Amino acid sequence: MKRIKFSVFFFLLLFTLQNATAQQKPFLENLYHYIENPQMIGLNQQEGHATLLPYAT
Repeated sequence: MKRIKFSVFFFLLLFTLQNATAQQKPFLENLYHYIENPQMIGLNQQEGHATLLPYAT
């Protein structure tokens, strides 16, 4: 029973530490790079779209 508890704890710790180090850079640490760089204006933005459906009058 101790071995099972230890194994479960070990794998939970392993997965938690793996997820904690997944993000490379915090966003707010490098905020001015995004604000001052004009090429970043479209980062994570979708293209504009509008669907035009003509109605019978």
